[in-house]
Amino acid sequence: MILRVLLVPAFFAWLVAALLRAQSWWRGELVDAGLLDWLLLASLPLLGWVYVRYLSVFGKGRGQCLLPPDGRSGPPGGGPPAGGA
Repeated sequence: MILRVLLVPAFFAWLVAALLRAQSWWRGELVDAGLLDWLLLASLPLLGWVYVRYLSVFGKGRGQCLLPPDGRSGPPGGGPPAGGA
């Protein structure tokens, strides 16, 4: 638990630093890229995957975007099927 409390802010700090470096590279402001610059840029796909997989509401095993299970059967609204007699 305490490790997660320390890792989540460190992860987001790394993600923000990588995104800012990518933005400066995209705009052409990163003329002489050093080792840290390339490390930050190269880590963006991994950071994106970790975010989506473990931290986002769309991660594996997270049901935030799904409807809750429902035991009812039949058409929505509970009435008879359309076109039935």
